Amino acid sequence: MGPDAALLKRLTYAKYLYYTSIDQIRSTSPIVAAEALLRIHDAIEIFQRFVLDSLNVNVPNDLKFMEFWERVKIATTKEPPYKNRVALLNDMRGGFKHKAICPNPADLRDVAAVIQPFFAEVCRDFLGVDFDKVSLADLVDDDRARERLHKADDLIESQNYGEALSEIAIALHIVLAQKYPRSPWASTSDLLDTGPSSDRPPRIPYHRYGNVLSGAGDLIHKIEEGFEKLHDRISRQADLLEMLIWRIDLQEYSKFAQFAPYVSETGGGNFYVVQRGGMQRPLTKRDARFCFQFVLDSALSIQQQKHELPDLFAAQRLKTVARGAKLYKVQNSSLVACGEIPGGQGIDGVYACWSGEETVWQVEWQGVKGFVKNGDVVQLDNQ
Repeated sequence: MGPDAALLKRLTYAKYLYYTSIDQIRSTSPIVAAEALLRIHDAIEIFQRFVLDSLNVNVPNDLKFMEFWERVKIATTKEPPYKNRVALLNDMRGGFKHKAICPNPADLRDVAAVIQPFFAEVCRDFLGVDFDKVSLADLVDDDRARERLHKADDLIESQNYGEALSEIAIALHIVLAQKYPRSPWASTSDLLDTGPSSDRPPRIPYHRYGNVLSGAGDLIHKIEEGFEKLHDRISRQADLLEMLIWRIDLQEYSKFAQFAPYVSETGGGNFYVVQRGGMQRPLTKRDARFCFQFVLDSALSIQQQKHELPDLFAAQRLKTVARGAKLYKVQNSSLVACGEIPGGQGIDGVYACWSGEETVWQVEWQGVKGFVKNGDVVQLDNQ
């Protein structure tokens, strides 16, 4: 029997910290590489704790970093690999953290190259776990985005980078749209659409005005085109500003946008993907992994803020007043009573407004969906 779900979550954390450091480790800047070294060292420590707990090894909280190999050997009679190479990484970390000595980037990259095989071989040989199958997509709360990222993960491992980018781009579209669950988002994701207006269907229809006045039709068409370009620029700036508000890294987005296709969504929830035109070099695994990591980081940033901030559109816990509440349904554009909810009943409701009526809550009672008026319920958070 392998590790349980709670323990595997720790492995996901370790893998996440490691993957967020890969590009920084390649940096020629010693300080950037050194910062990545600290994250990788943290990832290894989480990984060590995951392995020891999975093997039911009782260890003290102040376990020394290099004691891991001996503890595993005592428990299994076999020592994990790469002890000497990881020891070098530990020495580099100690030199930077305690003596302010930045590691040589080339030496650090050489040592860090063993971390992925270290994780993979220990998982396989000591726990029977496939490290490559542990998906970082599991960190994403949104079901639809998580499903797309899972597909992308599998496609990347099978070296199908083009289809992986399509799934990743759809995942970002979902992630950005789910910031405001009930907002009237457009069907096309402008955040993925950084091309000129000529690459997309025009937002402003073009009319031919005939020869009422010589040249008038062409002049009006040019004015329309000018307004369309202005609209595009303003919309794009607004989109980028909103990305900043949600703490999405615009520098990484600019690189992501070089690879990602355009995405549109129909009212029925179907997605259409259009590949970017122009000359592009063949995609690599590093390209796909970068784009995957960008969308994952964006999703985690948004869901963290959604958890921290009140959500106007989230369901709230309500309780009907002592006299009870009438349940209404929509009939001929009006609210018509269709049932009663007894007093003192706990229900979940989504805040809504109805034209000509007081504020209402959309609820479900005994399998019937409808509305209750604000005066018939109290919000439990107000008590």
